[in-house]
Amino acid sequence: MSRRCIPEAEVVFTATVRGEVGVCPACSKPSVRVHSRYRRTLTDAPVAGRLIRILLRVRRFFCGNPRVPAQDVR
Repeated sequence: MSRRCIPEAEVVFTATVRGEVGVCPACSKPSVRVHSRYRRTLTDAPVAGRLIRILLRVRRFFCGNPRVPAQDVR
């Protein structure tokens, strides 16, 4: 996790998920095939008058199990 600070406006933390494997919530099988990457933005309550934001980069994985109707795993 890294921290960027814009003085007197906000504090922004950036983080990237580092796990190599996703687990399907439907069948519990692991997957290493990356479907896509995207960023989530989390905002917290202000601290000392500064807005707190967390920029989180995450991945979605494909599920290789043909019995699972939705083939992507978050």
